[in-house]
Amino acid sequence: MMQAVIEKIKNIFSGAGQLSRYMVISVSVTVVDVIISYCLEWVMPPNAASAIGTVTGFIIQYFLVTKHVFAGRTKRAMLIFFLTFLLGLALAQAIIYFFRQWVFVGNDSTIVFLVSKGMSMVIPFFVTYALRKKLM
Repeated sequence: MMQAVIEKIKNIFSGAGQLSRYMVISVSVTVVDVIISYCLEWVMPPNAASAIGTVTGFIIQYFLVTKHVFAGRTKRAMLIFFLTFLLGLALAQAIIYFFRQWVFVGNDSTIVFLVSKGMSMVIPFFVTYALRKKLM
């Protein structure tokens, strides 16, 4: 069973285009990010929990993306990846703040988490991908 899953993942990576590989990695890392963020929201403020989930995702994504999507792990690639990560993190935090403070004022339900976290992933995904593709 596990071998079949691994083979399917290998097939996705070998035959897929750059954006597809980037998306598969990003979605996988996002699952890790969301689980960490959601669990940490029980013990800390939402922005802190989201930031920790995002940083963990960044580390995992860097190693996977520089191996399977963009050209290698050079100092330049790391710098570009890190700077675009910071931009994406700032954008994600601003989106979470906007949704929590302006759209869903005073509501801390699970749907608020899902909407704010979802929007904070979708927009930075396309922004960072476009920048990384152009610069790396």
